[in-house]
Order: sequence, then C-alpha cells, then structure tokens
Amino acid sequence: METKKFEKFGDKEKDIEQLELKLTKLYSDWEQLKILWERAGIASDPLRLDETTKNIEKFEKEIMPVLVELLNIAGVERERFYESARKIRDENAGKQIQVRGAIEVSNICRANCLYCPMRRDNLKGSKQMRMSSDQIVEQAKLAHEAGIKEVFIQSGEDPQMIPVVVDALRKIKSDHELQELKVVLNLGDHKGSDYHLLAKAGAEGYLIKHETIDEVLHKKMRPHTSIKERVNFLLRAREAGMYIGTGVIVGLPRQTDESLAKDIIFAGRLGSWKMVSCSPFTPSDETPLKGTPPGDFWKTLNMISIYRHLFPKARIPSVSNLDNEGLFTRPADLTITGQSAAINAGADGITINITPPEIRKNYKIYDTENKRHIVDFSKAERISEETGLPLDIQE
Repeated sequence: METKKFEKFGDKEKDIEQLELKLTKLYSDWEQLKILWERAGIASDPLRLDETTKNIEKFEKEIMPVLVELLNIAGVERERFYESARKIRDENAGKQIQVRGAIEVSNICRANCLYCPMRRDNLKGSKQMRMSSDQIVEQAKLAHEAGIKEVFIQSGEDPQMIPVVVDALRKIKSDHELQELKVVLNLGDHKGSDYHLLAKAGAEGYLIKHETIDEVLHKKMRPHTSIKERVNFLLRAREAGMYIGTGVIVGLPRQTDESLAKDIIFAGRLGSWKMVSCSPFTPSDETPLKGTPPGDFWKTLNMISIYRHLFPKARIPSVSNLDNEGLFTRPADLTITGQSAAINAGADGITINITPPEIRKNYKIYDTENKRHIVDFSKAERISEETGLPLDIQE
C-alpha cells in the first residue's frame, strides 16, 4: 500500500515538473514572439499575414498546442498553474483586487449580435433608456465618495450617447474632486473622430471585445460586421490616445480550443498589455442562441490563468456571470463564489455596478427577466474575504 501511495505521489510530482518545463518553454517562445511582433510593427495591423510574417506565424503555431493543453488543464496541474498565476499577479499587478464602478448609460444598440439580449432586433420589446450627462456625473460622484478610483462607462452601441459621454467626461475632469477619477469606456464601434473627442475629453482607456478571432464564427455571431472591421475600431481608439483592451467569449457555439488559442495570440499581436478579458458564454432566451449549451467554467478560469502568465501586468477581470450555476463544469459543491475562483486563478479585477436600479433593470446583457448577476459592495466584500485580498478602495 505504501509503495502505491509513493508511486501516485511521484506521478503528481512528475506532472508538475512537466508543467513547469512547458511553461518555461512557453515563456521563452512568447518573449521571442513579442520581439518579432515589435520589429514587424504588428500591433498596428494585428491581422496581418503575409510573406514578411512567416517567421512570426511559425512561432505562433509552435505555441498553439501548449495553449490548447493549458485550456484543458485539470487536477494537481491546474492547482499548480493557478498558484503560479497568483504569484505572477501579486508581483506584477499587486496583492489586491482592482475595483471599477460600472455606469450603464444606454440600453439602445444598433448592433445585432446573436448572443446579446440588447441586440437591435429586441429594441421594440424593451423600455429604452439613456442617461443624461448630469446623471453620469452624479454616479461618478457616488463612486468617488465610495472610494472607487476608476469608473467604467458602458452602453449599447448608441451613437447618440457620444456627445453625452463627452460632456460628462469634461464635467468630471473639470471637477476638482473628480478629476483624479480614471475613466474607461465600453461604448462599441464608432467613427475615428468620436474616439478623438472621447480621448480629448479625458477617457483613459477603451474596451472593445473582439469576442472571437475566428472569421467565420465572428461573422455568424455578429452578422452586421466582420472581424476586420471590429479590429479597425480598436486601432482607431488607440490612435486617438486611449489604451485599449480586448476580450473573448468562451463557449460560443462551434468554437474550438484552437480558436481560443488564436484569440490569446491575437491579444498579443494587438499589444493589449493593459487589459484582457474572457467570460463564459451565457445563452439567453431573448436571443437566437436560446437553448444552446453554456460556456465552460473551468476552461474560462484556465484562460484567465493563461492570460496572467502571458500578460502579467494586465487588468484581468473576474466577471459576474461566472456565478451562473448553469455553466458547464461549474462544480455544484463550489464553496466560494465563481468570481472568487477566478481571482484565485489569476484575475485581479471586479466591477461593482453603480447604475441606478431603475435604469439598471433595463440593461439586460446576460440573463432573461432581469435576472442579472449584479455585483454590489456586499458581493465585492465577500470576494475579498474568500480570496484574502483587499479591495483597492480609497479610504
């Protein structure tokens, strides 16, 4: 019996040793890729594939199998992988949970994404709402008073909100008490001149999740546009002077692990070093994807951990729909929240919703009948307690 136990322990040690060797090789290849990407100026054209990028593509293909393997890591290897991610996070992003305050300013969207309840085809059946610039500023004040250092202004893709948000930004940045508040935007795809107005008014960052780099899948999920157009909007936002972030949905119908691996490589090509994210697919009854399987809980956490290893200083959020109990592979006996599990996998950010309840109830992005997974201060404090990390809140 003792011999069998020793052999089992030895197998675990061997698995961990092999994992560390793989990670060492992955780090080396990734650093080489970063050099090649920089030399080729690939960040300004991240979809570029031509004769001059063949050497780059060779390295990218070499790390693909390792990324796929890490997306499916389990058992003792996964535990060690997450431990490594936490160490990297603590050393590069800090031993704390970054907190953003979300202000949802419009539920009107001209896009028609198959996975989103706020899609254009649903507008007639929803109570449409837009916040005024003064309302946005008021919520920013409440966030600041609560100690939040950064607000996240998001909306459906609503062109009419651009001047409203610009006005709100000017008011925030001209306010003596609020001007230190950082502002990141998630407003969708707009004209280059709009991004310049937003940047000039004081927005520091802009998030546009590319969702999936798979050209065919992207077109199916977002039939009104293409991946090339989506990426061009990201580049315009950066050209305007804001840092950019991107992200993906894990578990879209017909998505493959190879596709997710390419999403990770794309974020590197893009140079999204400050902000990367992933969230599990949450099917909604109010979309054409009603009844399709949900995303994979562990695969999402594994991707978060991969991100942390390759994007050590980035803000990597733990998203609220990780607490959807219907997610594939989500343990029924999970003793902590899904968001806490993601923090333990290497994430470092959460977003507290500070949108007024009467407005928030009409901003339906994840679940049906307003059953959204809302993060408030009590949930944030629970995540802090479960992970042992303090919230980065100003006293």
